[in-house]
Amino acid sequence: MVRRSSDLKKQLIYSVGFLVNNRVFRIALVFSVVFLPVTICGQSNQLVKLKHAFFSEESPLARATLLNQLSWACYVSGNDSCTFYGNKALSYALRKKLPEQRIIAQLQLAEYQRCNNRFSEALKMVVKAENDLQINREFTCLPLLLLVKGNFAYEQESLRKARAYYTKGYRLANRFRQNLQIDFCFKLAQLEAKRGDFSTERRYLKEGYAHAVKFHQFDQQILGLNNLGTSCAMIQQFDQANAFFSKSLQLSKQCNDLKGQSRAFLNSGNIAYYKGDWVTAVRCYTQSARIKEKLNDVEGIALIHNSIGAVYKEQKRYSKSREYYQKASTYYQQAGDSMALIETWINTAIVDVQAGKKEQAVSLLKKAIRFLETNKALDVMLVAQTNLAYAYTEMGRHQNAIHYLQIAEKAAQKLHDQHSRVFITNLYGANYFFLKDYPKAIGYYK
Repeated sequence: MVRRSSDLKKQLIYSVGFLVNNRVFRIALVFSVVFLPVTICGQSNQLVKLKHAFFSEESPLARATLLNQLSWACYVSGNDSCTFYGNKALSYALRKKLPEQRIIAQLQLAEYQRCNNRFSEALKMVVKAENDLQINREFTCLPLLLLVKGNFAYEQESLRKARAYYTKGYRLANRFRQNLQIDFCFKLAQLEAKRGDFSTERRYLKEGYAHAVKFHQFDQQILGLNNLGTSCAMIQQFDQANAFFSKSLQLSKQCNDLKGQSRAFLNSGNIAYYKGDWVTAVRCYTQSARIKEKLNDVEGIALIHNSIGAVYKEQKRYSKSREYYQKASTYYQQAGDSMALIETWINTAIVDVQAGKKEQAVSLLKKAIRFLETNKALDVMLVAQTNLAYAYTEMGRHQNAIHYLQIAEKAAQKLHDQHSRVFITNLYGANYFFLKDYPKAIGYYK
């Protein structure tokens, strides 16, 4: 089993630090994570082969197995026929009295329903599968049951329960279903990343990748390489991260996996951005965008426009930076993605401050704050308030800056965001320095 994009509605965004004088407060840069959708090598060919094999097969057990495989192949490739074939596999297994294949069909259908937010139906299917497993003692299905139950627990933010299911499944998969070790490794890796244990995360990722190689699962090999690159990037091991992304790109090209290629170029561009290699960053982003155009991935193109805007900002080419942020804003406005639009406004406002258009920046930031007042995104509000304080600092309106710093400070305390508090405190020092209250300024700087 592999993760689909619906497991996480949006790609995870990691924020770059925000120095108050020469660097942006927040830049949205994206690394591929466990939940990104994947494309299987030769997926359409695989579907055709499975269909032919089903019609030429006479054994009821083999036919039931092929229906379940066909159902899952459709699911992985984003084909809506997964439910059709899943139901067909279930009814065939019931008719032919094949309990193992019936349980597999039930669990796969439960996973499809969960990903489509039909939780009550999905849970009913899980209960049926669990009862069937106990009655028929089909313990070879137990790892699959634990994986699905772990996914439910994770979705409900019951991370301790999810870890218990995944850990037990990890132990049993080696005995009953070795191919599921890939999934358990990737799931456990994600839980380790969530608590900041990147060393253990990489250990699980490497093990999962090794299993993917063993079972010739090219899509999961690409996924594992991307996740390994991401993990290295999070601890600033950029050369090692690039090596994983480069290997992911090579494999994606061999498999003609356009999504994988686009993702690898995007991630390599992010690494180049971090290292200050602007030429390479723009080249990688542009290559990623070209592939996204082929995929008609307009949202992905908007994301890349944001990244290119960030590069031009670093080069102090402010008009070009604003041009790309504006392109991203236009898409988000048309798509009705208000949060992405607001984040792009904040990035645009920072460019305006640095380009000397401070009044324009203040106006845009206040507009973002008005939109955020009806939204519970406290973290984005913190970003907007701090940048507004930054804009007022640059304008010499220090009392206004201190007012918004006080608001931002409360938000940072509420979010336990120590990173933001460092920059807020530094900005306090700058404003009191300009107000010639040197003892207060020194206190904040200390």
